Amino acid sequence: MKTPEIYRQGDINLNPEDNSYYLEVTLANSLIQLPIINVGNEEEVWIAWFDPRKQELANAGAIEIGEILAFINPSLAITPQSKKSVEMIQKAVNSTETQTGQDLPLLVLPGGFNQREVSITVGSEGFIISYHPVTSPNEPKYLGISKYQAALIQTALLEKNGVVLIDDIYSTGETIKATKQLLHMNLGDVSEIEDIPIVVVARETVMRDETPEEIPNLYSAITMPVVIGTLSSSP
Repeated sequence: MKTPEIYRQGDINLNPEDNSYYLEVTLANSLIQLPIINVGNEEEVWIAWFDPRKQELANAGAIEIGEILAFINPSLAITPQSKKSVEMIQKAVNSTETQTGQDLPLLVLPGGFNQREVSITVGSEGFIISYHPVTSPNEPKYLGISKYQAALIQTALLEKNGVVLIDDIYSTGETIKATKQLLHMNLGDVSEIEDIPIVVVARETVMRDETPEEIPNLYSAITMPVVIGTLSSSP
């Protein structure tokens, strides 16, 4: 496994044509410019916006995730429902199957902003919880799991390479925490849940020059800076 490339606040660039900021990263051997946007509410919180609905980003992200999945070689993959990332993740899973010659089922956990729709999807025997990802500080999102999905995950956890959780970005970790909480609600205090590998294209964290603290079982292609307060392209 290659070591994730770390990008810091000093790597943020200013576009003089429109005074916007961007971060140039390398993914799948391609240089890609990500716009810097403010997702904060009362306080400015600036992140590099990775949107896999753009074909270039979806292709690069799928390659990076696919390589990590091939290294881990799991028996089951889980991802929360997302309009912007599920297609990319499915491509990554397809790529992994081609590389390994083995089937890799992908479970998409129902989710979104409509609590009623998520509840209907998981059914009366399923579970649903609310959480706040970094991109939705004011409006809660909902994540659910059906009894059928929980049973598949329970079986996979007993296999050699078990389960992986896949998402596009790891920021505050709220989505992953919500997913693991759902698994505990269904499966009980199963220690293997906390050891499930987390696979993402990029990790976001607040930093300047320091090396970010490692997160156990987190695999990412790159690490990107989060800037709190006034944005500057220099540290």
